[in-house]
Amino acid sequence: MAKNKTKLLVGILALVGVVIIGGYYFTTQTNMLQGQLRTVTTPKLTMPTESANDYSIASGTLSMQQPAAQVSDQLSVTGAKDVFIGTFKVKATVENFTIKKLTLTVPEAAADSVNTVIIEYPTDFANPSNLDGSEEVSLVNNTATFSALSFAVPKNNDNVIFEVYVTLSEHSDKGGSADTGDAVSITVDLGENAFEAIGQDTGKSMNGGDLIVNHPLTTNNVYVFKSVPTITTEQLGNGNHLIMGLQTEVFRFKVAANNGGDIALAGLKLRTAYSGILEPTNWEMYLVDATGDVSLTQDKGEGIKVGEYVYMNISDDISNWTGTGVYAAQMIGAGDYETFAVLATIIDNGIDSGITPTISVQISADTTALHNKRGIIQPGSRITGPLAEAGFIWTDQHGSGKYHNGYNVQGLPTGFTTLTQ
Repeated sequence: MAKNKTKLLVGILALVGVVIIGGYYFTTQTNMLQGQLRTVTTPKLTMPTESANDYSIASGTLSMQQPAAQVSDQLSVTGAKDVFIGTFKVKATVENFTIKKLTLTVPEAAADSVNTVIIEYPTDFANPSNLDGSEEVSLVNNTATFSALSFAVPKNNDNVIFEVYVTLSEHSDKGGSADTGDAVSITVDLGENAFEAIGQDTGKSMNGGDLIVNHPLTTNNVYVFKSVPTITTEQLGNGNHLIMGLQTEVFRFKVAANNGGDIALAGLKLRTAYSGILEPTNWEMYLVDATGDVSLTQDKGEGIKVGEYVYMNISDDISNWTGTGVYAAQMIGAGDYETFAVLATIIDNGIDSGITPTISVQISADTTALHNKRGIIQPGSRITGPLAEAGFIWTDQHGSGKYHNGYNVQGLPTGFTTLTQ
C-alpha cells in the first residue's frame, strides 16, 4: 500500500546561500514545509584572507652628521698611537638599526702618515652611551674598511655617536712614510658599497646612498711632525716689577722639544700693550741658565737673538734678521728645553702722571696653518711671503729650509705677562 500512498511530499527543500559580512559568514537556509516558508540564519566565525598591505611596517631612516663640538686641528708626532681625531653622530627613526659596514678615508697625500684607524661605537640598543665596541683596521691605500660590525643605533635617540682614532706612521725624510706637515683627516665614505645598515623591524638593508647626511662628514686635521714644540710662560726674575730707565726683563718663556727629535726656533713676534711709558726700545733676548739667571754674556745685536742664533726683530714690522749661518736658529734637543728672557728699555713718558706705568707682553698667535714654507734666514735678509707675518717660526727639519708657524702649537698664544712700577 506504500506505493499507493505515494504522495508529493513537499518535505524540506533547502536552498542554501552564503552572505559574507566582515569577519563572519552567515548561512541562510530556506525551508518549504507543508507549504510554509521558514528561514533560519546560523552565524559561523572565519578570518579574512591576509594581504601584504594589512600588515606592512614603515621602514626607518638613518642620518649622520658631525656634532657641534668637534675635535680641533692639532699637532702630533709621527708614531703616535690612538690619536683622537673626531666624532660622528648617527640617528635612526621609526626602527632600530644595526650598522654592519663602515668605510673611512684619509687624504691620499697623507695616507702614508697613517698605519691604522680605530673606531669605538655602542653595541647595546639599551645603552648607546657606552662605546663598548672597538675595531682597528689597517689603512689600505687611503681607505679603512670596517666589516661585520654590531653597531647599535636605537631609534629616536639624538646622542648616538662613534669616535675615530688614528695610529700614525714613523717619520721618514725620504717619503714612503709620515712626512713633516702632512694633514691627516677622516672622511666617511658614502659609496654604495662602502656602508651597510639593517633595519631591525623591517630587515631593510641601507647603503651609503640611503643615508641622510649633513655635510661635511670630515674631521679637522692632525698635522704630523717628527717633533713638536711646547711653549710655557715662566715667572720673571724681577718679580714683575717695572724698572724705569734701564733695560729690564719683560717676558720669559720656555720651549720644550718632543722626544721625537730636535726643534729649531727660528723667529718670533711679541705683542705688547703699555701705558704711562714711551715705546719700549733695545729689545733683546737671551738664554736663561740653569740657575734661572739671564745669560748676559751671550752676544747680542740688532733685533732679538741669542748668540749667533737670530730671532725676528719684534720692533720692526719688516722683520729684519741678523746673525750668522744660512739657517740661523736656536737648537733645542729632543726631549730637552731652553728658557728665554726678553729684555727691553722702559722709560716713563713724563706726561701721564696719573697713570701707573704698565707693560704687558705675549707671543703672537698664528690663526692659520703654514707648514713646510721655504725661507732663507741669514744675515741682512728679510723674511718675505707668508712667514713674514708669522708670530712663531720653528722647524723639525733644521737645515732643510722648511719652516712652520705657530698654528696650534701647544701653549700658543701665551698669556700676557704684565709688569707695573
